[in-house]
Amino acid sequence: MLVASAGYDPRVSLTVNEKYRGKTMDMAPRDELLSTHPSGRTVKRFLTQTHVMEEALAVYMEKKQHHLIIG
Repeated sequence: MLVASAGYDPRVSLTVNEKYRGKTMDMAPRDELLSTHPSGRTVKRFLTQTHVMEEALAVYMEKKQHHLIIG
């Protein structure tokens, strides 16, 4: 949601996650617990949930529309 509220298309976040977080895709649950960020696998699982992406797209579209009106 943070990406969408910043005005970035959330659909791109899956690709970004794969490129930049690829090294953490196989992080052990114990390591993820001690990490400051979730593993790439956890992020991907979250982002591919339909309701999450729909909500993120709604935030993005609202932000985009607001920017067109204001900007």
